Amino acid sequence: IISDSTNSLINGYTPSENEAQQGLKNVISKSVGLIIITCFSSNVSRIKSILEIARLSDKKVCVLGRAIKRSIEAASEVGIIDKNYSFYSINEINKISKQKLIILSSGSQGEPNSALTRIASGKIEKIQLDHRDTIIFSSKKIPGNERKISRVEEMFLEKKANIFNED
Repeated sequence: IISDSTNSLINGYTPSENEAQQGLKNVISKSVGLIIITCFSSNVSRIKSILEIARLSDKKVCVLGRAIKRSIEAASEVGIIDKNYSFYSINEINKISKQKLIILSSGSQGEPNSALTRIASGKIEKIQLDHRDTIIFSSKKIPGNERKISRVEEMFLEKKANIFNED
């Protein structure tokens, strides 16, 4: 059995992955610069949706973060994600125009040493952000992580990047 208890005590229902995928498509289609997307590393359905959108949008994907890479490898092993999907390394992204690049990053909960936090703080020098770039937090905030996530969002806002989150 696979189960997720996040927000299980909140009334209502969770929209389908198709609805989330459509929302991501809308944001990605309107974005003009680099797109950085973060989600739960364990959410293979969301990762698959992002990869499908990238393929349909003719965008290249760079994956940053050990946890998300492990999830992709596991999903590829069992056939959920295409084994032949081509990913680009951080060392190759300078060969791709920002408009054609999606960075799929771990760190959706503001973890201090995550790839997303390192991007936001400027520690990954190969990624330089500006006002055309878009950061998508494609996950809900786990209660207790709001401050950490807000700090990361503020770092992106200082770089004038556009942010999309659950709000």
